[in-house]
Amino acid sequence: MIEYRLNYLYEDLELIKFLQEKNLKSALTEQLIKEQGFVTAVYSVEDLGSMSGTFKHSLAFDGAILAGYVLCMVPEEVKKHPFLLDVLRKTEVNIAEHSSFRLDKSLIIGQVCVASSYRRRGILQELYKRMAIQVGEHYHHLVTLVDSANQPSIVAHKAFGFKEIYQYKEPLGREWVIVAFEL
Repeated sequence: MIEYRLNYLYEDLELIKFLQEKNLKSALTEQLIKEQGFVTAVYSVEDLGSMSGTFKHSLAFDGAILAGYVLCMVPEEVKKHPFLLDVLRKTEVNIAEHSSFRLDKSLIIGQVCVASSYRRRGILQELYKRMAIQVGEHYHHLVTLVDSANQPSIVAHKAFGFKEIYQYKEPLGREWVIVAFEL
């Protein structure tokens, strides 16, 4: 049975790091990337511990096994990640006329991952529900960037109710889809 909780232990951060490393694009075959998606950001255990500020990452456990996670990053921590900050500022500027999105009122989802043997069981949706409950009084949106090549992640986010708000193309060609969920 899956148990959901918020991260409070240092050991949890080590488990997140382990699951992250197993699901990096560089660690997967092209077929797995296409069918199941991948994670892009590489966070140290120290980053994982500080990025959530006073909030906690949302975790799913099957006994001692980490089945999945949703990482949160408070706006103050975004400043430590220049690329992320730049993309989110461009998003804010480019959609200002059409949306209530404000970077300072958005909790950034630093990454999501569900272990391959636990996918398609509603775990990601439950993790997001718990994150929304935790931060709903403090923020207006949950926002994340998804590599446009990661169609499984885009589909999973849209299934939960995230809406595409902006697309960003890096100078070297990589494209990102920025999605937001209104709380």
